[in-house]
Amino acid sequence: MFIAGISSCGNTNQSAQTPSGVTAAPMGTGAVNVSWTAASGATSYIVYYGTNSGITPVAGNFTGQVNTYSTSAVITGLTDGTAYYFIVVAISSSGSSPQSLTVSATPSAVAFIPATVIQGTAAGTVIVSWPAFTGATSYNIFYSQGTDLGTSGTAWPPVAPPATSATITGLTSGQTYYFTVTASVASTSSSIVTP
Repeated sequence: MFIAGISSCGNTNQSAQTPSGVTAAPMGTGAVNVSWTAASGATSYIVYYGTNSGITPVAGNFTGQVNTYSTSAVITGLTDGTAYYFIVVAISSSGSSPQSLTVSATPSAVAFIPATVIQGTAAGTVIVSWPAFTGATSYNIFYSQGTDLGTSGTAWPPVAPPATSATITGLTSGQTYYFTVTASVASTSSSIVTP
């Protein structure tokens, strides 16, 4: 669905659709990554952000804005521990689209990245793997039984890049474990597995 405007010459100019699928995720100290699905008719986008949950371009109640031709933008210079709100507007030759739904994220020294945990080939073992994190000097794995303890769990020896997996041994068969992997300024959300 799109909104079309008719010019005095009778030409139809398609306005950009409202950006959808907007997400925001911490990317490390003072940074948040905002991404969205490409909007039909858009030639560029503007990401507005601020600490006001009712942020709108019209009200002017935003802290800053970022213009981009991409479908994502990393917002930097934010304050760790403060909740920020983000909206995206698509721009076309006919003007700007309505704003997207508002999303929120809180930057911190720990950014979240996905990890995968599968059973190992031997009893009492699992294989933990994760995507490479730019700038990481080491990866640290923590695990706990029955309760997600995050980085308070048992520590496995650090893994040096470029390796992005480790086989954890000495686990109890039939017991549920939670795993957390951290890089220099990033950590995974926990995963569980029963070896």
